[in-house]
Amino acid sequence: DPATVEMAVRLAEMLSGAGVDARGNPDVDRVIWAKVSFNCAMNSLCALLGLTPGPVLDSDELRGVAVATAMESCDVAAAVGIEVDRDGLMRTLDHVRREHRQHKPSMLVDFQASRLTEIDALNGAVVALGAAHGVATPRNQTLLALVHAREAEYSKD
Repeated sequence: DPATVEMAVRLAEMLSGAGVDARGNPDVDRVIWAKVSFNCAMNSLCALLGLTPGPVLDSDELRGVAVATAMESCDVAAAVGIEVDRDGLMRTLDHVRREHRQHKPSMLVDFQASRLTEIDALNGAVVALGAAHGVATPRNQTLLALVHAREAEYSKD
């Protein structure tokens, strides 16, 4: 809303004045949804497979699952009025495959430490919003269920 945009612009100006490069982004919802769509696909797949993004995206089959999951999340974003730059999201996947092959997503780190993950705030939120807006989310639902199952196994101890 206009008041929030104005606050963000003022905050960015203050940060920049203090030497921290900052700028307001009127399309922040698009940026957030692009990140959510990416994370719904990559975080859960990497965690479940115990792999970093490089090997996941090198596999045609796994890349297909990642892309389909991300696009499903974009469909939910569209249903709530946010159009994600899907081509940009594809470029991000390509960039990560080339430049961040060995990055360990936080969900993978959480699995390795037997901690609960952020799955409910990512795939779980997409599933809930999809249901509320009549958008099918079978891939996100599957990843959500699989991560919950893994969490349940190590949470028993």
